[in-house]
Amino acid sequence: MVQFVVCDPAVGGSIELAVDSLSQFPLGEESFPDYEIKMQKGSPLPENVVALSAMLLGDDDWWFRVDDEEMLFLLAVQYQRLEQRLVDFVERIIAHNKIVGKYKIPYSDSETPFGHSAAVALALHEKGHIKLYIRYLKTLDLNVEVYTAAAIHHLFKLHGLCPETIELACARVLSCAGQWGIEQIADIFKGLKDAPAYSQFQQQLKFYDKDFLNKELFLGFFAEAMED
Repeated sequence: MVQFVVCDPAVGGSIELAVDSLSQFPLGEESFPDYEIKMQKGSPLPENVVALSAMLLGDDDWWFRVDDEEMLFLLAVQYQRLEQRLVDFVERIIAHNKIVGKYKIPYSDSETPFGHSAAVALALHEKGHIKLYIRYLKTLDLNVEVYTAAAIHHLFKLHGLCPETIELACARVLSCAGQWGIEQIADIFKGLKDAPAYSQFQQQLKFYDKDFLNKELFLGFFAEAMED
């Protein structure tokens, strides 16, 4: 039976209750519920959330689905009192995913790993949360990614090249490469080979993911992608 989590986007208490409901879900493979977020329609949304949603939906090449669950977390991060609760929510999922392994993690639906909506919303809201997003990504099976590349594209678009996104670029070339990571990061840096940010990226890449077994192989793939 589907468990519905209903939320009024204009009421902070309703958003808080919805987040609390998701936070209490059992994460085990046998006990994780079939659920659906139901956002009440017609309620006014904050202008900054409307603008962010339009950005995520407005790029045909990097279209990112903003469903009711993603909207819930885009709204939730606007409340300072909920920010740490969302961090704790993602941390709990990271801990679980590490225990069970990337092939047994819970999914919100057939395409979206549970917690991805929250992790993305946090990283979009504050670049300091990109480190948490990277740690979350490392628990996923990125050989089957649907919205990850689009989420990462919009993080670079929103925050630009900064220490946090440069670390994300390093992860995306190595342990978080997945299906599209190497090509995606190469496309970002191809026109910036003389820029200070590219030098910073190259330097950090040397020391990043030291224990990643395929590091030299993936660095070779990235070098090839930069020349294509």
